[in-house]
Amino acid sequence: MSVPVFNLGRRFGLIILFLILSATTLIAVLYERHQSLHEMQRAALDLENDAELLAGELQSQIEHLKRDLELISQMPPVTGIIRSRQAGGVDPLDGSTEASWRSRLEQIFTAVIKKYPEYQQVRFIGAADQGREIVRVDHNGNEVVVIPEQMLQSKADRDYFQLTLERPPDQFCISNINLNRDFGQITTPHIPTLRISKPIYDANGEIFGMLVINRNVDPLFARLQGQLPSGVDLYITDEQGDYLYHPDPEKSFGFDLGKRYRLQDEFPSLSDLYEENVAVNQLQFDVTTSGSRQKVQFGRLFFDPVHPTRFLGLVLTVPHAQILALRDNRYMHSLFLIVGLGMMVLLATYLFLQRITRPLDGLTNSAYQIANGDYNIDIRNTGSRETEILAEALRHAANDVGQREQALALLNSELEQRVDTRTEELHKREKSLANAQRIASLGSWDWDLEQNHIVWSDEIYRIFGFNPRVIEGTLSIFFERVHPDDRAMVDETIKNAIRQQDGFEMEYRLLLPGDNQRVIHAEGEIIRDSAGKAIALHGTVLDITNRKQAENHSRLLASVFEHSLEGILITDLELKIIDVNPAFSRITGYAAEEAIGKTPKILSSGWHDDEHYQEIWRSLKECGRWQGEMNDRRKSGEIYTEWLTISCIYDDKGQPVNYVGVMNDITEKKTAEQRILRLAYYDSLTELANRRLFEDRLEQTLRLSRRKAKTVSVFYIDLDRFKPINDSLGHKAGDMLLKQVALRLLDCVRESDTVARLGGDEFAIILEDIDQLEVSHLAQTINKRLEQSYSLEGSEVFIGASIGISMFPNDGADSTSLVKHADIAMYRAKELGRNTYQFYLPEMNAGVEERLFLENALRYAIDRGELSLHYQPQVRLSDGKYMGAEALLRWQHPELGNVSPICFIPIAEDSGLINDIGRWVLEQACQQRQAWHHLVDDDFRIAVNLSARQFNTNVVSMVEDVLQRTGLEARYLDLEITESMVMQDADSAVHVLVALNELGVRVSIDDFGTGYSSLSYLKRFPLQKLKVDRYFITELPQNEEDAAITKAVIAMAKTLGLDVIAEGAETLEQIRFLNEQGCNQVQGYYCSRPLPVAEVDILLGQKYCAKMLNS
Repeated sequence: MSVPVFNLGRRFGLIILFLILSATTLIAVLYERHQSLHEMQRAALDLENDAELLAGELQSQIEHLKRDLELISQMPPVTGIIRSRQAGGVDPLDGSTEASWRSRLEQIFTAVIKKYPEYQQVRFIGAADQGREIVRVDHNGNEVVVIPEQMLQSKADRDYFQLTLERPPDQFCISNINLNRDFGQITTPHIPTLRISKPIYDANGEIFGMLVINRNVDPLFARLQGQLPSGVDLYITDEQGDYLYHPDPEKSFGFDLGKRYRLQDEFPSLSDLYEENVAVNQLQFDVTTSGSRQKVQFGRLFFDPVHPTRFLGLVLTVPHAQILALRDNRYMHSLFLIVGLGMMVLLATYLFLQRITRPLDGLTNSAYQIANGDYNIDIRNTGSRETEILAEALRHAANDVGQREQALALLNSELEQRVDTRTEELHKREKSLANAQRIASLGSWDWDLEQNHIVWSDEIYRIFGFNPRVIEGTLSIFFERVHPDDRAMVDETIKNAIRQQDGFEMEYRLLLPGDNQRVIHAEGEIIRDSAGKAIALHGTVLDITNRKQAENHSRLLASVFEHSLEGILITDLELKIIDVNPAFSRITGYAAEEAIGKTPKILSSGWHDDEHYQEIWRSLKECGRWQGEMNDRRKSGEIYTEWLTISCIYDDKGQPVNYVGVMNDITEKKTAEQRILRLAYYDSLTELANRRLFEDRLEQTLRLSRRKAKTVSVFYIDLDRFKPINDSLGHKAGDMLLKQVALRLLDCVRESDTVARLGGDEFAIILEDIDQLEVSHLAQTINKRLEQSYSLEGSEVFIGASIGISMFPNDGADSTSLVKHADIAMYRAKELGRNTYQFYLPEMNAGVEERLFLENALRYAIDRGELSLHYQPQVRLSDGKYMGAEALLRWQHPELGNVSPICFIPIAEDSGLINDIGRWVLEQACQQRQAWHHLVDDDFRIAVNLSARQFNTNVVSMVEDVLQRTGLEARYLDLEITESMVMQDADSAVHVLVALNELGVRVSIDDFGTGYSSLSYLKRFPLQKLKVDRYFITELPQNEEDAAITKAVIAMAKTLGLDVIAEGAETLEQIRFLNEQGCNQVQGYYCSRPLPVAEVDILLGQKYCAKMLNS
């Protein structure tokens, strides 16, 4: 019967083999045709994408060069060189020489080339002197070389030079790419160079020169070729088709070397694309060159916005043979895959046929075994429903016959085993009962009431502490062991049971030798006769001392659990909560029924990462406990902080059974600690780091930077014009301004940087891993942001910032040095006009030390009597009469001699000493006017200058107080203020001036014409006099512009009803001119220089100026 099955399987297999081979062959042929077309399409798309990527890379490099030129043009050395060269070699702004500015620019050029080695040259070229280079730094091999002045060249004959001179300030000039030249000759080795230049204009809008970067493009072209797949060639041409880059280096830049190679010659099909009238920017085609068929991608890269038609030609080529080779390789892989799949189908067919035929052979053999009386056969699962029905029938037949033969033998054996087992169990039960009483501390007793005989078991003797061989149990001996306090209860219980009950149950205490107490649970049963008379008792005695102690301990623990102020939760090993105490509910907000059955995850706040929880589990496994701070979430969603202790509970075998967590809510404590920490390390007004945190972070940053060899920059920032705003608008407005400044500073820096408020209007910034170019750019950004307007309770104000910068490690190796040097640089920025920034230079130290010396000496100048007043008379032009005198401060230092007010007045204003000095000056001047009371006429006034820092709402009360202390009438006092002082906040100035006028004090505008007074405000100011600044008087009457301005000021003052006094009159011509224009008074060296009091007394005694009378 096996032959038909075998023949059927073989025939079926041959049919399957034929179908598979036919399908495989057909699929292979169709796939080969499809793959050829697909590979050609893929190659075309890849070339197009590669061309776009290369064009983008070239354009990006050009934009990068423009950004670097723009940044360098904004660096201080560029404008410094312009100023110093135009002023004859010395910068009029800060006194730096042109040579020092060139040195700093050379350092910047050197840093740029080191950062970008592909920059071959960076130059600053002047427009004058035949376009001679001012500063030039070259990249020569592996070295960066600063070209000495005697080797600098003139570039006036270069095309890019002439073209750049025609550019406006915001445009760049991009040269053609050619081989680099030096002194007109091509350098060796050849360096393909792209030059980009930017015109530089002076403050008057005149062209001064240009900045030029020579970029070596050879590494760039090689990198672009390297980015392409193997077999793809890159060609780059200029607008005429001359090769700038060719796979054969000999053909690159042939136009510079005397032998021209062009793309049109190698690819004639592209000739038309280089004609001006062809507007095709992208083209792809196939071409045959040198017998090889290639796919070609052409594209134009327009790179010059000024000349939109300029372009570079990009050409990519790939041979068809390479594309088809790739197709053949993939085709063979696919063919192997198809054949492999066919073999797998054949194997699966073979296995399928085997699965059908093998079970039938097995069933045949099993049938022969059953017929021969072998019932212990294993008929395996056949795997199919039809054959399994047959196999199941054979199994039943074998089992039925075999079971009937074995049934009788098994029944016999089972009966014999039951008899033996029951006999053995009876002996064991008797022995177990005795052991059970011993183990359970359970004793039994019998009491024959008629014979009054008591029998105790051995366990009762042990419980009562008696030896059964020495003492026989009796009722009296029993009561000896019962605790005295319990004897009456025990006796009454037994008697009541005998009289009325069938049994009893009670607990009592035993008092054993050594005051050892035990607790006993006793049960008894009464046996009565037919008449109901009690004839016997028997019962048990159980020692429950340990159980009682455990119950008491449990009650104590339960009380502690319920009344503890700390939250407690108990979980099983799967962390399901099985119990919580009331304190847990109070802390978390979860009632017991809400928490039980859940896991502690209901408290999770999400604040802790997986590593934190892994550490908890590690501690529990190794130590059995963990404790620490946790941030969890209450049911209300509120986050709270707790001190959590988790302990593992073990059973008698040392296996963990539960976890217990004890939590203590420390949220308020942590909040207080954080509040204290915030107060200690952060500024309460701006919420920036304070000086203490700033110094700590600077130390940490320096330690890290030393290890990693990184730079650190420290900014020291002092706000300009803050104090006048704070004094005039009030401290509330000042605080609002400081907050807005803090927010703007934070916007300017990175999150990793530190911004701090050191106190008052001083701020500081720590910057890590930043170079000097980036620092300069950031300083400019901060200046621009801080000089924008601020809105303070309806008032619009403007401030600036003076920034000093020091760099680690060049300007200091420790935090103290860096902060000190940044502070020095900040003062240098203030000296240069404020609202700017300065890097620290070593030569700044001398000026700072001198300033600090003067500031310290000035603090004690009043107490040491070093200050004095000189007075310069003010004379009426009409008759020469002395009408007043201006008090001028002088300082005679014991070591320095006479210190100029130009030196010490700014120091006094910056340090705040001007308030005390100004009050002293006012008191001295008022006292002197009182001393001259009998020497001068009633219209003689004393003039006193007010500093900008004094001019605020407090000045009125200060003047009033001084007048009261000195006894001087207010009408004799003339206060001089500058127009810039009142115009900083004109509205507030009006209120102050009105208040001074109400006191009776006269107010004059000093240095009129040098500020920016608004005529509308000038009309509102309650003034009495204008003082024309000496700047307009010095060149009178020869200077026509000064003469015109002076005439206009005098005429305007007359129109407004104001007196006019001219300051700095030194010649008779000036006196006559001013008199002709109707000027009221003059003050200057023509009449008298400033004199000490004794000499002024002599002049005032004459009443009139002798020179004026004679003129």
